[in-house]
Amino acid sequence: MTGPEADEVDVTVCSFDHPEIVMPTDHTWTEDRLPWIHLADALPAYKQNRG
Repeated sequence: MTGPEADEVDVTVCSFDHPEIVMPTDHTWTEDRLPWIHLADALPAYKQNRG
C-alpha cells in the first residue's frame, strides 16, 4: 500500500546523518540487488515488497 494509508515508510539509509544507529529488520527488493551482494544474516528477505 502506498499513500497516506501506508503502515510504513521506507527511507534510504544513506540519507541519515548517522546511519550506523539504524538497525535493519529485513531486506526488500532482493531480486534487484547486485550479483556480488550476499546477504549473510538471518533477517527476512523479500524478492519484492513485504508480504
